[in-house]
Amino acid sequence: MPGKTNGSPLPVNGRSIRIPQKAFEQVRLQGRVAMCNASRWQPIKEALQNRDAAMTRNEGACLCGAIRYATLAMPNRVTVCHCRFCQKATGSAYMVEPIFDADTFVVLAGSPKTFDQVSAGSGKLVHVHFCPDCGTKLWLSFERFPNVVGVYAGTFDEPCWFPIDPATSKHIFLGAARSDTVVPAGLPTFFEHATTNDGAAQEATVFETCHQIR
Repeated sequence: MPGKTNGSPLPVNGRSIRIPQKAFEQVRLQGRVAMCNASRWQPIKEALQNRDAAMTRNEGACLCGAIRYATLAMPNRVTVCHCRFCQKATGSAYMVEPIFDADTFVVLAGSPKTFDQVSAGSGKLVHVHFCPDCGTKLWLSFERFPNVVGVYAGTFDEPCWFPIDPATSKHIFLGAARSDTVVPAGLPTFFEHATTNDGAAQEATVFETCHQIR
């Protein structure tokens, strides 16, 4: 009698197959591929790895399309920033900024220009990477945090692909937020930065209902 199959077929050697549940459990362990070295498992291993890579790879671009980039992992966290810098940089009320490890961010095409801005809070440089042709700002890198990249979320081809949830997200600089901005319930919020310049954590405020800035 055939084993129970997983509901999602995988492309293996050019064919779409369904993997028995028992085999699927053998090759999956806490979200990672765990495989024996037997050659008969190699096509399935490669199919699973390709599927996992496709699920975490997301691309974006500037308005004219000259510069394209990709992120290869989920963001470590998402910052929604209401500071004056982000208001000016986006031309809007706030910036939605998913933060990625720098080694999971790649430039696929084009050569961005960089504008350096001194942060009013930390005194450290913030590097704004933008398209020299259409002017679209695409991502930030930081003197203070050299191992991460902050992406302008609206430049993703699918800008809503990542979640904004309380475990990994926060709103900062509500003290500078535009009047009438509505902050969702349940998310950590901060009057300024979430940490001091020396790295000490600030106390968060979490609103039980949607909060309107006055």
